[in-house]
Amino acid sequence: MPEEARPLSSKEYDVIGQGLFEKISGYPQLPAGVKLDYQSLDGTGHIGFITMPGGKYTKEYVTGGFEAQLPFQMCYKLAATGNSQMLAAEKVMDGIADYLEENPGMNLSGGREVTEIVMNSVTYRSSAEDDGSMVFVRNGTVKYEKL
Repeated sequence: MPEEARPLSSKEYDVIGQGLFEKISGYPQLPAGVKLDYQSLDGTGHIGFITMPGGKYTKEYVTGGFEAQLPFQMCYKLAATGNSQMLAAEKVMDGIADYLEENPGMNLSGGREVTEIVMNSVTYRSSAEDDGSMVFVRNGTVKYEKL
């Protein structure tokens, strides 16, 4: 029977999460006035990047290297009052997702290297808030290795 994958350490969550946040921060078509949040979604006009439970080592080598994956979520909260604003929000999220999938390569601390970013959902509206704002979400998984 194969061994069950071991969960990622908190250090791995921090290294990969911060690296991906920096990558998203470099997205060239980020709308003016939109703020980015790490591990939170602070307010209207914000895009939050959040690492999710379920990160795991997928292969571990006797040399100390490994392959791993970490699920994440991007959330865009805005006060959309019509269909055109909702479509624009979806377009922003889709653009960031395409940017990540098409440019996954990143060298991170400790010899870690991102090998693939897979966006495993379409952009969807997760909720309408009491203040009239809406939250659009896109889920993904980052795969990386340390050799």
